[in-house]
Amino acid sequence: MLKVLIVDDEVKVCQLILHLVDWDAMNLEVVDILHDGQTALEYIIENKPDIVISDIRMPNCDGLEMIKQAKGVYPEISFIIISGYSNFEYAQNAIHYGVQDYLLKPLRKEELVNTLNKIKEKHVSLVEQQIEQVKWKSLAESSREKVKKSFIADLILNPEKVNLNDLDEFNKEYHTHFIEGYYAVLKIQPFIRGRRLSDEERDMVLTKIQQMLRERLTKYCEEIIFMEYEDSIILIINVNDPSLFEVKKQLKKMRLDIINLKSIFQELKVYIGIGSVMNSLEGLAASMEQAKEAVFNRLSEQEKYIIEYQSPKDGKRAAGDFIDAQIKNDLHGNLERLNPDGIAVILQELKNRLLPYRENGKLVYDCYMEVIGMIVYGLKEFSSELEILPVAHYEKLYETYFSLEDVFNGLEQEISALLEKYTENIKQAETKPIRLAKQYINDNYNLALSLESISAQIGFNPAYFSTLFKKETGKNFMEYVMEIRVQNAKNLLAATNKTLVDISIEVGYSDFKYFSKVFKRITGLTPSEYRKLYS
Repeated sequence: MLKVLIVDDEVKVCQLILHLVDWDAMNLEVVDILHDGQTALEYIIENKPDIVISDIRMPNCDGLEMIKQAKGVYPEISFIIISGYSNFEYAQNAIHYGVQDYLLKPLRKEELVNTLNKIKEKHVSLVEQQIEQVKWKSLAESSREKVKKSFIADLILNPEKVNLNDLDEFNKEYHTHFIEGYYAVLKIQPFIRGRRLSDEERDMVLTKIQQMLRERLTKYCEEIIFMEYEDSIILIINVNDPSLFEVKKQLKKMRLDIINLKSIFQELKVYIGIGSVMNSLEGLAASMEQAKEAVFNRLSEQEKYIIEYQSPKDGKRAAGDFIDAQIKNDLHGNLERLNPDGIAVILQELKNRLLPYRENGKLVYDCYMEVIGMIVYGLKEFSSELEILPVAHYEKLYETYFSLEDVFNGLEQEISALLEKYTENIKQAETKPIRLAKQYINDNYNLALSLESISAQIGFNPAYFSTLFKKETGKNFMEYVMEIRVQNAKNLLAATNKTLVDISIEVGYSDFKYFSKVFKRITGLTPSEYRKLYS
């Protein structure tokens, strides 16, 4: 029996939690009720309960600090936060410290019970690893669920290999309980504007959404299968009602539950794409593709939460119908000229063309990826050394957009960033020969150096090299050489007892009179005056 500790500075809240759950029926034991964080922390360290249900704001030691310290001693303890504060920072810190769940007051019995059951399952799994007989039983149950999920994986990756003709054989192969009736695929995907969910956020959001779906839909479906896939949940349902009336009704009710998640995950939006209802299993592959496409249609001017697949009213439009040869040529020309303003005009034109078709999300996505592909491969064509993120990065970035405006604003920002990177790359490429020349001069200033010899050394035309050198250093070639030689002469004059003639030769001047003239012009002193002053 797992031991439960309740911690809250409000006595009434503690009593509510105590009487909200049938602890005996759940095979759980409430071992104590405490009202401040410091006392609770001392109790935890001394007694090691299995589960701690705690408020955040408490006297002496707040809930987050208590969890942090307790986890440092017993990382296996499961914590459930119950708070009346919809505070984004608190929730994020709680997730970071590894709490099992973050529940908001007023507390719902179903939510608390589901979380406790999840914790129990986790503990049972750990115990079953040590008990061979129970381990195999658990493995068998887990395998059945995995086989069910493998059906969705097969449907996504290898639909032609799935035998959907014989319902009995199908149920036997995948351990499902489908009956004759109607079938549909739903795709539920969370988004956050401007960024992707972190792995921890995604896992918590998808777990909560899957829990909501089970609570809402199980009683209205003959069979229901869940699978997490690419930051989303794929859901296959088997129902008796082709209109999905009760399913849609429950999904609409679920919206309030999802809105409550925004107190933990700001800017969170969840879209539910529903594929066509099919009267046989053979139609599930098509329904799945339609559910995915429905989520793409979130760019509609009128924001939708549940998006049912509809065939495009304008027929089979493709990206090529909007990005014609003229746009491609203009885009390539402005890219070659590094003209972001010109590219912005082209993007605005493309956006205007797509406005009447914004509800065809797949079309907008295809146009977006076409433009990204042209930019990425165009810049690589201009500079093979340029490091650019793969196209797959932009596919994921698209998931942070909620509207057509988001798509084109993001597109313009990404292209501007790529052009900046390309411009910097060109600048680095242009200055590299000058850096090499300066290094060569510093290493060989005592030799007979000329514009022609250095140009040949780095592989440049002398006239072009002279212009580029003056542009980058602000000095002509011989001025720079003289300054390097004089600087080294100054070092020798101040630090050695070598003769002036020897120093003149050592820094590259065989004519001492000429050396003295150059030295005085640059420093304002003769070599001997400099030595007297600084030796």
